[in-house]
Amino acid sequence: MTTISVLMCVYEKDEDIPFVQAIDSLIQNKKYIDNTIVIINGPISKLKSSKINNATKKLKIIKVKLKRNIGISKALNLGLKEVKTDWIARFDSDDICTKDRFKTIKNIIRNNKNEYDVIGTYIEEFNLKSNSNIIRKVPLKNNDIKKQLLFSNPINHVSVFFKSSLIKEFNEKDFYPLIDGFEDYALWVKLIFSGKIFKNIPKVSVFVRADDKMLNRRGGLKYIKNEIKFRFFIIKYIPILQIT
Repeated sequence: MTTISVLMCVYEKDEDIPFVQAIDSLIQNKKYIDNTIVIINGPISKLKSSKINNATKKLKIIKVKLKRNIGISKALNLGLKEVKTDWIARFDSDDICTKDRFKTIKNIIRNNKNEYDVIGTYIEEFNLKSNSNIIRKVPLKNNDIKKQLLFSNPINHVSVFFKSSLIKEFNEKDFYPLIDGFEDYALWVKLIFSGKIFKNIPKVSVFVRADDKMLNRRGGLKYIKNEIKFRFFIIKYIPILQIT
């Protein structure tokens, strides 16, 4: 039997309606979800709080309430402490899961006898304002993922499932590197260059909003500082790439 927890974080700047849609998409997958860990990163709106409370009737939700916003990296690390399942699925609070996201990955895990440590998929980015959709494809095989990793992110983080045993194996307080905006990308670098096996599935499992607000999150002085911090983080892995 394969058990799965969803790990997601919500904070005050997340819009209400997209958050409601995100939770509804998890409810559609409830048959294949064992726990949903919602990290409430500081105060949130009454509508979001109400949605979380109402969703407990259909999902087994573990709430991690933080008095203030401590950043996504630290918040995710706190959420990981609540994981009791075999696998963890990442999800952002304004995206939408396909109806078969969890069923598909659960079957892959079972059929491959836990061969993979991290499993991702394609995603479909959509922009309601421009009425455009783009499928974000990524390399499928572990070697191809590894070759691309130091130059661009070959993993769609909102689609990812990873083994919870990795947390204990690394025995680190900060499983997610403390680089907000790059926390997932830095984690993939750390895992794949320690010999963990990655796999991407050529199928869309998450619909992702690609609006102006998403682009704004990828700009600004704070983002630039974190990108510089991330580039220094991966420098130590370049010699490994050169000899493999």
